[in-house]
This record gives sequence, structure tokens and C-alpha cells, in this order.
Amino acid sequence: MRFIEFLKEKFKNEEPDKEEKQEELGEEETIEQDVAWFKRLMSHNVRMPLAIISGYCELLLSDALESEEEKRECILSIAKNVDFIDTVTKVILDDNKDNLIKDKEKIDLLDIIRSTSQYVKNIAMKSGVSVKINSTEEEVLIMGNSVVLMRAFFNLVENSLRYMKKEGTITFTVEEHDGSVLVVYRDDGEGMAADEVENIAKLNYRGSEAAEGGSGLGMYLVEQAVKEHGGSMEARSDIGKGMAVYITLPTNL
Repeated sequence: MRFIEFLKEKFKNEEPDKEEKQEELGEEETIEQDVAWFKRLMSHNVRMPLAIISGYCELLLSDALESEEEKRECILSIAKNVDFIDTVTKVILDDNKDNLIKDKEKIDLLDIIRSTSQYVKNIAMKSGVSVKINSTEEEVLIMGNSVVLMRAFFNLVENSLRYMKKEGTITFTVEEHDGSVLVVYRDDGEGMAADEVENIAKLNYRGSEAAEGGSGLGMYLVEQAVKEHGGSMEARSDIGKGMAVYITLPTNL
């Protein structure tokens, strides 16, 4: 908090009137809140790709990969995650919690989901979790922001890996309808109480079975990304029945 200390030092020797002092205190509190939000946002969005990079590095060092092609694929995956961290950092630095999306373009939503699945494959396998994609389509085009949507799918997977507590399967099912796309994200983990699910996307909400280290930020970011794309999100779950998240996005083509 060096910046906050700088502000305190700056105003220490001045003697503003009561009203000015209250304004200064308000500004300082706002800055502290913004710094806290930035730290949480960076931590939450960088943690997963860093874990993936670490996993691939361990794989390279273990000599488990025999062919040069396997090693090349591993190195490419590391490079892609480094690029993702660089891109998402730029998004966050030019962003705030009330405006999570900037530019939209024509993108293949199915390709984004495939890329997310590929990126998380190694870390998911370590937890005994497989990631599957079901779709009859070759591509699903929408107007959107690929970085923001990939960040949302990363958060969904990270949430599952944190709370599943057992080996299992994560499934993305993608269906195209007239003017919209339905993405059903499902895991077969422990699930959560039905009366808690309605709060899952609230900022800072952590359920009664929240895992250690959970921030209460992931599902909030997912819903914000969906809303900024003009879509809707609904989570369904119950104890012992896993978690399902239904995301509807307009194509806007």
C-alpha cells in the first residue's frame, strides 16, 4: 500500500476544513477499494493459467514425453498460456468491475471452448478430471470478446476443480438456436444445496461448503461476462448432483 502511504504523507501537513477532509478520506477509501479489487481480479485470472504453465513445465522436466512432437505441443501450450496472461492483464489494466468488456468481433464460440479445454487438460488430469465437449456444430459464430469469454470458461473450470473433491467429468454442451447459443456447463462433483445456488453469482458469496482459498469472485465474473454479451446465466445444483450452468448468448450477427 505504498501509494496509500504516499497519499497520507501528501495530505499530512495540510489543514483542510472539515468538508475537504471528509472528501479526502472518501477518495482514499475509494483508492483502497480499487487496489483491493485489482489485486483480487489479477489473482483470480492469473492463477489458473500459471498452474497450467507449472504443470507443463513439470511434464517437460520429468522426461515423460518421448517424442519431439509431444514436447513441441507442451511448449506451445505454455506459450499460449503466457499469451493469455499477457492479454487478460491488459484487459484488466484497462478495465473495472462495472465494465468487463471492450471490443466485440465475430468469433467462434466453439473454438474458444475447445481452446479452454485444451489449456486446462493437464491440470484437470492431475485431479482425475476429464473435460469433454458435445456439439453437432463445426463452428458457432457470435459477436463477442474472445478474451473475456475464455476468462469466463476458465473460471467455470477452476470452480469445478476446486469444489468437485473427486475424480469425474466436466462437460460443455453447445447448441445453436435461431439467433442464440446455449452453452450447458456441467460437472459431476459434490454439488451444493439448491437454496444456495441462487446466490452463487453474487460478489464475494461463498457457499457453506466453500473450499479453502475461494474468493467468491469466479462465478460473479462469469455472470458479468455473460451479461456484457447480452446473455443470461442460470446455475442449477443440489447436494450430490453436481453443478450445471446454463448460459444463453445472442449471436448478434
